[in-house]
Amino acid sequence: MIATDSKNANSSSESLAGRICFFAAGLVLVFALAISQQSFWIDELYTALAAQPPTIGAWWREVLYERGSDLQMPLYMIWIWGCGKIVGTSEVALRAVNLFWLVPGMLALMWALARDRSLPFATFLVAALSPFAWYYLNEARPYAMQIGLSLVVFASLFRLALNQDKPSRERLWVAGLCAGALVLSGSSMLAMLWLGAYLGAAMLSTPKGRLQGLAKSYWPWWAGTGMLLFLLGLFYLWTLSLGARATTAGITDAKNLFFIPYELF
Repeated sequence: MIATDSKNANSSSESLAGRICFFAAGLVLVFALAISQQSFWIDELYTALAAQPPTIGAWWREVLYERGSDLQMPLYMIWIWGCGKIVGTSEVALRAVNLFWLVPGMLALMWALARDRSLPFATFLVAALSPFAWYYLNEARPYAMQIGLSLVVFASLFRLALNQDKPSRERLWVAGLCAGALVLSGSSMLAMLWLGAYLGAAMLSTPKGRLQGLAKSYWPWWAGTGMLLFLLGLFYLWTLSLGARATTAGITDAKNLFFIPYELF
């Protein structure tokens, strides 16, 4: 009986691994079709300029001199600078590296939903046909990175709330949540607000006993992550003191309350 159970568990793990590999290959092939050689638009051009300096010091001076919203995307901008040294700074190269973030994010979500055999495939179809995924993959900006990491954070929160995993698997989801939260927050100042909304919603929808158990079992993880997020928040406050802002070409006023529903429709 024990041998049979072990064999069934191994078979199930191999089946899941096989499906994940299949989905990964499919996502790469489908999403690769979204990436084009069309010329950079102005925001992408700022990304390309930040990817070109030969040294990290020169990169910092370039980003600091511009003092726009790029300064408030520290991890994305350092990531794109490193990618520029490996794959170059052409339109295709700086857009193609988006696959590094979006595909793992989709796979994390599929893995989180794997207990229902139909949901991973449905998720794959939604992603493969999503105009938002295609559009943001074809833009050398942090949006695909943010989508992928948001999916990692959501998948981790979802699995931890279920309380159905073995300790080793649970630690993996805790690590995914901590790492995803840090990198997501480092991708943009606004992403810290999104993360706060995710965590608030998760705390409201998770049983109190489960929250207490997670807090007690993994308090060093939460404390370390919280400290790093606090330091990142201080960095963002420093950028604001320097005058770093997004473009001021447009304004936000009461007319946006009507424009937003129009755009969504």
